[in-house]
Amino acid sequence: LRSGAAMLMYLDELPVYTIMLIGRWSSDAFLLYIRKQVEQFSHNVSNRMIKNLDFTHVPSQDFSTTSLDPRVRNHRDNFETRLNMGTGARHVIPTLPAFSLHH
Repeated sequence: LRSGAAMLMYLDELPVYTIMLIGRWSSDAFLLYIRKQVEQFSHNVSNRMIKNLDFTHVPSQDFSTTSLDPRVRNHRDNFETRLNMGTGARHVIPTLPAFSLHH
């Protein structure tokens, strides 16, 4: 238990003397055990991270939206992007929808 807590503090980059005080360690010998645990824990992690090269974070296909979707720009129920401010020709009084089918 003490070595596990010491490893967590070490991974959180607490100073060694703080770990020694909290864990009541009389020397820094616990670093030998911690480094071994960290090496075993992180063994081969980088190889596993680059194993799958075919992935994307952003979908590649185009998603189309309908004019009924309130998430589209300038929809009458989308107050964040609607052009209802100022003295423009499209000045509209804002109204909140009773509910939304899109989320």
